[in-house]
Amino acid sequence: MARPKRNLGEKNALERIEDAFWEMLSNGSYSKITISSLAQHSKVNHNTIYYHFENIDDMAIKLFNKNLDKDFPTRVFSSFTTNGSISSDLSSDVEFRNRFARIQLFAQSDSIFLTSRFKQFILEAWLIAFNIPQKNLSTENKLFLDFFFSGLTAVIGNPLVAENPNMLATVLNNNIVKELLSYLTDLSKKATSYSRKEL
Repeated sequence: MARPKRNLGEKNALERIEDAFWEMLSNGSYSKITISSLAQHSKVNHNTIYYHFENIDDMAIKLFNKNLDKDFPTRVFSSFTTNGSISSDLSSDVEFRNRFARIQLFAQSDSIFLTSRFKQFILEAWLIAFNIPQKNLSTENKLFLDFFFSGLTAVIGNPLVAENPNMLATVLNNNIVKELLSYLTDLSKKATSYSRKEL
């Protein structure tokens, strides 16, 4: 299939598709986003969408990942692990805050597919921050972390946090999170000890 043509002076087709996806996700249900509705909203034909994406789920994951750069988890979550205050990037960097707002739509979604992707993202971010390999987690560890990160996903997706991202730091600066940090620190020590034994 040939690459779709771009008209000079306009957003290209992919940019229009991406904009349409985020706008439709912010204004309605994920289950109502279809190739047809995206094509109509972005003013491109179906083949152009299929040139870039296999289906709506493929598009969602690719656009979610596109909004993340390699240090995204650190910029969002590292300050919580040190002083309980929100990252200055989230407060002052407009582009970064816009990207965070887009992926926050996954936490707010009515779709289990999207909320699960968001939960997996933040779980992985915290495990990386604490240098804990997922393969070292016991069933009990996985259940506890699933419980906590399901709750964190719900908090991040809460409309009150969407309106005021600084509320996130307020919520996270409590004893429950301190217990989590202690738990992750212990897991990190065990992971380090386990790695040394393997050597």
